[in-house]
Amino acid sequence: MSPIEDAVNDQHSSELAEAVEKFQKQFAERSFSQRHEELGKMINCRLCGRRHRAGDPLIKESTAHGPQPFADRELPARTAYYAKQRVNQRHNSRVHEFAQLAEKIYNEEIAPYFTAEGDNLIRRAQRQAAAILRKRWIAARVIKKHMQSASRRINWGLQRGGSR
Repeated sequence: MSPIEDAVNDQHSSELAEAVEKFQKQFAERSFSQRHEELGKMINCRLCGRRHRAGDPLIKESTAHGPQPFADRELPARTAYYAKQRVNQRHNSRVHEFAQLAEKIYNEEIAPYFTAEGDNLIRRAQRQAAAILRKRWIAARVIKKHMQSASRRINWGLQRGGSR
């Protein structure tokens, strides 16, 4: 190689090194969404009620982001419907017990004997379950109430100890 070609190559390599250094410095100053444009910015999604990236391919395949029945209207965020409430409500044991008993009554005692399906048959099972559970819960409460009453009479000195 001639000395002229070496000088040209050195000049190009120094310009190239400066350009690479300048690009790396600018690239490091970019935000995540600018560095990864295919993912996009973080959004509060009104369809699924969660926060995720706008272009995330896994999120786009979820059922919440599929065809929407109300796509022509603007809907508020999901959290607006459930302000300060859990999305998945945790029911107490009595609600769970009531639902199980009502389902059992409907499947074993009502559904085999009636051909018509409707809310009134389910409501009938719910009324029967409520009556059964109400008697059970009141009986347990009455026993506790009498025990407290006897205990208080003993503590007040109105009844001698061990008389229960």
